[in-house]
Amino acid sequence: ADVAAFCELSGWTPRTWALAARAWGLPHSALLRAPTGYHLGVASRVPLRVVEEVTEPPFHHGALVVELAVPAPPGPGLPFPLRLCVTHLTPKDAALRQEEARAILRMARAASRARAAFLLVGDLNTLARADAGDHGAQGLARAFAGDPSLARKFLEHGGAGPGIDYGPMDTLLAGAGAGPGAGAADGRAGGGAGADWDGGGLFDLGHITSPGTHTVPTRANADSMHAARMRLDYALCSARVLRRCRRARAAPVDDDRTAALSDHLPLAVDLEGCSGGWGAGREAD
Repeated sequence: ADVAAFCELSGWTPRTWALAARAWGLPHSALLRAPTGYHLGVASRVPLRVVEEVTEPPFHHGALVVELAVPAPPGPGLPFPLRLCVTHLTPKDAALRQEEARAILRMARAASRARAAFLLVGDLNTLARADAGDHGAQGLARAFAGDPSLARKFLEHGGAGPGIDYGPMDTLLAGAGAGPGAGAADGRAGGGAGADWDGGGLFDLGHITSPGTHTVPTRANADSMHAARMRLDYALCSARVLRRCRRARAAPVDDDRTAALSDHLPLAVDLEGCSGGWGAGREAD
C-alpha cells in the first residue's frame, strides 16, 4: 500500500506509530490521540501535511485530515493534491452522527476551496440507504428494536422510531447523486461527478464499485453491536476523485487473514486511471 489509515489505535503513541510505519516502508505518518483512547492514524509512502486534528465535539473519537503531497514524476502519488480524512463516528446514536457528518462536509468544502480532492475513510458506524434492500431482507429494523443499544444506535428518533435512520449517510451524500441516499450509484456519469465540487455531498465509492458487500461481522467478531451483516466502513470521495481517477474503486478485503485480525474488514481503495500513477491505499480497523 502507498497509504494506510487506521481507526482504534489504542495504546499507540506518535513514536511507536512512526516506528511501525517506517518498518512497513511508509516513512511519513501522523497519529491523532483521541480523547476516547481510540486513536486515528495515517501512514504514507509520500510526504503528508497535517491539515486538521479535531478532538472536540461534534466528533466522538476525533477526525484527522492530512494532505498528501503531489510527487515529482516518476515518483508514486497523485497528480493533484488529495486531502485524506480518517474518522471513527460515534456509536451512540444517529443524531450525534448527523452533527459529525455536517462537520465532515465542512472539511470537504475547505478542501475544494484549496483545489484539493477529498477522500473520507473510516468506521462511520452508520448504515447507507443504498444497502436498504439487504437490510430489509435480513429484517434488521425488527432485530434492532429488540435490543435497546442497537435500537439507539441505528433506529430513527434515538431508537424510538420503527425504521433505520439513514440520516447521517444521507447528509454525507446529499446532492452527489440522484437524490438523498442514492449518492454515487450513478456517480461516474451524472450528479456532480463532472465538476471538481458539486455543491453537495460526497460519493460512495464502495457502493459504485463493490455493491452488496459488508464489513462486519468477521470471524474475529467481539462486538455485540455487529449483530448482522452490515456495511459500517466506507470510502467516500469528492467529485474531483471520480473526475480525475476514472478507475477508482473501493472494496472490503475479505480473506482468512483479515477475517481473523479484526472485528471489521479493512477496505482497499485503489485510485487508478490518474496520470502519474497511484497504488492501493488501505483503511483498516
